[in-house]
Amino acid sequence: MKDLEKLDLEFTKMFGVKEREDDALLEHEVKILEALKPHPDLQSLRIKQFAGATLYPSWMTSLINLRCLTLINCANCKILPPLGKLPYLKSLGIDSMLRLEKVGADFLGITKRDGEEEDDSFISFPKLEKLEFRNSRQWKEWEGSTAATGGSTLKVMPCLRQLKICDCGSLEALPDFLQVTALQHLRIYRCTILREHFQKGKGNEWLNISHIPNIQIDGIYM
Repeated sequence: MKDLEKLDLEFTKMFGVKEREDDALLEHEVKILEALKPHPDLQSLRIKQFAGATLYPSWMTSLINLRCLTLINCANCKILPPLGKLPYLKSLGIDSMLRLEKVGADFLGITKRDGEEEDDSFISFPKLEKLEFRNSRQWKEWEGSTAATGGSTLKVMPCLRQLKICDCGSLEALPDFLQVTALQHLRIYRCTILREHFQKGKGNEWLNISHIPNIQIDGIYM
């Protein structure tokens, strides 16, 4: 697959199977994903309807030339892989991760193993320009304070220009690091708690996003 630049991987939903058979199918999908091992020159990857609980094959962070990644309806996944380690990723879309409850340091790629020293030069998502979350209704927390991300020296998404969040009604706040990104466009749709917190001039989180030039909440420009 050396010359392959774009890969769409869609798993088939199986209806009417018994629980034991279903478990076997899930394990089979995990093995398929692990065995895939795309070439590092891959530039676009789309994974749809993967049913495993962990979406983190060993080759994921070796895709050093990946520009676009889309994860759709991976409904059993509770934790996002450390995508912040992908050095050239420009566009990331996450859709219908129905069991996702928290996005934290793992996603940014900044967690360290025991004995590892902190790398002050590391930049999480160094080239990411566009980020979109859709239909993750159990997602409550997006961790991103200075303490949670390992200290004030860490840079996160310095090139981010567009952020869109739709149908994530349990999400309570946006991370602090967005205040020091290049974010120009913020669009929020059908996110009840965020809509309340980001009411212009009076929401308790309004000051955290007021610096963004273009803000649209449920189709209304702020």
